[in-house]
Amino acid sequence: MSTVKRFLSIALTTTLFLSVLPLQMVQAADEEGSITIEQLNTEFLGVKRVGSWGLATPFGAIDGDSEKIELKKKPMGNYALTVKPPSGAVSKIEVYQDDVLTETFEARTANGKLISSGGTLKFTIKYSFSQIGDVSVTSKPSKIPYTLKGPVETFEGLTPGHYPNRVAGFYVVYYKQPKPCKPVLPIARKLEAGGRLGFSSEFACKSLKEDKEPPKPEPEPEPEPEDKKPPRRTQSPVRVSLGTASAEVTAGGSARYNIVVLNRGDDELKDLTVEYRYDSAKLTIQGARDASRSPNTLRWTIASLPSSGKWETTFTGAVSDAAANGDTVLASATVSGDDLAGVRSSQRSDSAQFGVIKELPQTGAAMELFALVALVVTSFFSLALSGVKEVVFAR
Repeated sequence: MSTVKRFLSIALTTTLFLSVLPLQMVQAADEEGSITIEQLNTEFLGVKRVGSWGLATPFGAIDGDSEKIELKKKPMGNYALTVKPPSGAVSKIEVYQDDVLTETFEARTANGKLISSGGTLKFTIKYSFSQIGDVSVTSKPSKIPYTLKGPVETFEGLTPGHYPNRVAGFYVVYYKQPKPCKPVLPIARKLEAGGRLGFSSEFACKSLKEDKEPPKPEPEPEPEPEDKKPPRRTQSPVRVSLGTASAEVTAGGSARYNIVVLNRGDDELKDLTVEYRYDSAKLTIQGARDASRSPNTLRWTIASLPSSGKWETTFTGAVSDAAANGDTVLASATVSGDDLAGVRSSQRSDSAQFGVIKELPQTGAAMELFALVALVVTSFFSLALSGVKEVVFAR
């Protein structure tokens, strides 16, 4: 009976000890914070206009167009925000870490880092509607009904019409003549920032001279302009791949990176920019001599990528000797350009990661745990065998 009691006591102690380990591991890995994205100065000429954005995270990309959003329970690490401002606007992005302003980016892209468990990372996007110009609509004879459609607004009236301080972008005008007159096709043109855009047309229809009242408009024909705004794509014309050769790298060792950009569309893509973002505290880039460098970023320019064409580059990243065992090294690659307008950042980016390992000392905690488990298992079988012997000999 004493042997059975000792066996049950050891087995119960071992079960309790092993059941506590997963709980401790979960508590140690529970290091998360929150990220806020806010758009400010969004009102122009009495109309609220917000842009869209894409957030590259350690585990993928998030897209949205919310004026303000808070993303909770996000892992610590590097984050990159890319903004598509509303028509006519220029963006400036302020980055706050734990409510402290750390950097300001006079651009559409900014990066920040979630540095503490329970901490905060905030991107504040401020717009300046400086990309504006003047638009006018005239005709001969005058008083011709028209509809003018712009990037964000639509106007109707009789010629002549003048619209100052309109946002830059594509405009289409529809002239409307009475039924006896031959319908005319719409005209589409682009307003540049600080420029003047004039639409003018001359009509020779006799009914226009005979009618004293404004003519009845014809239904709007479908526009067929030569220079029209590209539609928003549902499928990305490019595919981006970022990969590493190993899932684990020792501290002080090297990881080999490979970036591939494929043109999956039917048209040539021009003037593309490839950005590779990484944590310079854990990684030092070696090679990549054809790239321009800035803190935590490498950039390549692709002048032309033909249909079904491929661009590829390979370089090495040296892991810091100070990296701790179990650290995760994250990186992302994003391609951008005017030919990719309307393509979500999640469709033109990729991310990669690997773990850092170190040799554990012979007296390390992992070896001690292994030895303890081995001792408990050995004792278990020894006690079980002794109990069998006692029962056999007792009979």
